[in-house]
Amino acid sequence: MTIGNYIQAKLNRFHLSMGNDELDVILSADNLTSESEYIPSHDVIVKKALITVIPELLLAPDLSQGDFSIKRNIAGVRAYYSLLCKELGMPDLLSPEVSYDVNDKSDLW
Repeated sequence: MTIGNYIQAKLNRFHLSMGNDELDVILSADNLTSESEYIPSHDVIVKKALITVIPELLLAPDLSQGDFSIKRNIAGVRAYYSLLCKELGMPDLLSPEVSYDVNDKSDLW
């Protein structure tokens, strides 16, 4: 199985896809292409590629025309993205931590 086929299979679970040219650009940083054979030592590289591409793919709109529609499970994609980020110790850019700042304004009363 090639790296491109593996990544496409992972994305197809969520009804997402990307071209091999885009994938080649992402993988070129690690001297790989979408046609490179997938081996277990490429696991981290492939997961980093998925983390890189998922936020952009989430921007694609849902499609509907007449009785035909394609809806994406955005919550499922975000959960998968978060899982990958935690597994690799990378920041989860899709789930920003909520910061509640409490400021003392009692001197204004």
